[in-house]
Amino acid sequence: DAMEKFRDVHAVVAAYGITALSIEVVPSGLINRTFRIIAEGGERYILQCLNPMFPGSVNRNIQTVADKMKAAGLPSISIIPAPSGELAVKVNSRNWRLMDDLGGEAFDVMPDVDHAAAASVALADFHMALSDSGTDLRALRDPVHVFYRHFEALRLALSNHQDHENFGAVKTYYEFIAAQRCWKSETFDIQQPVHGDPKVSNVLFKKNAPEVVALIDLDTVGVASLAGEIGDAFRSWSASGLEDDPTAHFRADIFIAAWDAYQQKTKLDQTMEQVLDATATIYLELAGRFACDALRERYFGWDSSRFHSAGAHNLARCAGQLSVYRSLLTQRAEILER
Repeated sequence: DAMEKFRDVHAVVAAYGITALSIEVVPSGLINRTFRIIAEGGERYILQCLNPMFPGSVNRNIQTVADKMKAAGLPSISIIPAPSGELAVKVNSRNWRLMDDLGGEAFDVMPDVDHAAAASVALADFHMALSDSGTDLRALRDPVHVFYRHFEALRLALSNHQDHENFGAVKTYYEFIAAQRCWKSETFDIQQPVHGDPKVSNVLFKKNAPEVVALIDLDTVGVASLAGEIGDAFRSWSASGLEDDPTAHFRADIFIAAWDAYQQKTKLDQTMEQVLDATATIYLELAGRFACDALRERYFGWDSSRFHSAGAHNLARCAGQLSVYRSLLTQRAEILER
């Protein structure tokens, strides 16, 4: 019964004074549960049930971002306040938030250089709009891009899980990552407000056009490393396949289009070489994180239809990131000589 299946959803929208004509589960994303709502009057909304890992204050961050973006004349997702004035409604001890449905489409792999350039301009606009809002954003998590912390976690996981079925494979990956040099000269020192997770699926595009509607999934917004942010964006956008594709390669054309667009917009005080090395470092960092999770089996989202365990899926994720990293290295000199 649809009413029973979406009982909590109906309870939430009723708290907003809305009657849902249709409810659709939006499958993208591994953290928050997301639904598309069409109301009696034809209005379209996005409703999210927040993962308990996020405190209620995350919604204040998102609203701060929305206000800054609108003040700069830029589009943004925005939370619709409940009749009480709160930015969330609590049902069955879970926080829910309601937003306008902006339409558009998102991708798991960057379609082409035109979409990459548009995404880069949108990310640059986002960074510039938020550049003075550091004190307005509450830090909700530790800095993500700290390579040494992730590398130490991987080393500890290896010492604590020597009987795990993935131990041999992870040890080989660990030794490969340890032998790399790019991360030892990382320049992740410029701190400013950033998106926090600018992967390709968090860029909402107009349908059938390389134009960005908005950056979405703003739960990770905060003050962090700018080089880490750009490297994280470009490593996702420049991969030819999904993050768990062991045959994926680095698309230099995507990287160059994204770098050119970002640099032209912001006149960033960093070189292409620094940004390329930051991108390479994020591939290694993520490979290390996935290798660690392949032993600890802690990752919260994995595809049970293709893998027999979270560890097996994380091993594939690690292999995918290292495949693109190796591809980047083979093209590095050529990219920098263009």
